[in-house]
Amino acid sequence: MHDDADDVALLRAFGDGHDEIFWLLWQKHARRLFAICFREMNRNRDDAEDALQEAMLRARERLPRFAASIVSPWSWLARMTSNVCKDMHRRHLRDSRLEANVVIMGQPHAGSGESAADDCDAAALIARLPDRLREVFILRVVQQSSYADIATCLGLTCATARKRVQQSREALRAWRDDAGHEAAASL
Repeated sequence: MHDDADDVALLRAFGDGHDEIFWLLWQKHARRLFAICFREMNRNRDDAEDALQEAMLRARERLPRFAASIVSPWSWLARMTSNVCKDMHRRHLRDSRLEANVVIMGQPHAGSGESAADDCDAAALIARLPDRLREVFILRVVQQSSYADIATCLGLTCATARKRVQQSREALRAWRDDAGHEAAASL
């Protein structure tokens, strides 16, 4: 309890504009926060260090806004750090889904030989799309946004958003088919 009282006093000073106080508070809890990251990132040290760094940046950004309402700084930091780890897991999952979609799109049709998409990473494949198609593809396939959200975000109608997603997929399939034909022709 005494520890929380000290943290609350530090937090109040931070909230009053003493920015250097953040580092005192962070250093005080960094070891335990790393333990949370290490556990939640499946004991992968590199991922845990990345998560801790992201948590530190997020805390530095958000703490001034919430400083006055935080009762237990340790609890707030621990929860925020745990949320950062969860966000990182979601990003990894989204990235692996994108990779799976790219692999599926890159699969050659029966008899078309090997696909050049095997040599192409997801980012390079998506980079081939025109900007107007790349935006909707990323929002729909990578970020799994709804068509309504895509339309709102980009100032489109839902029908236009759907059409552009369809066009992006058609463009990727056409690229796949052309690469397959080129590979077959070079044999």
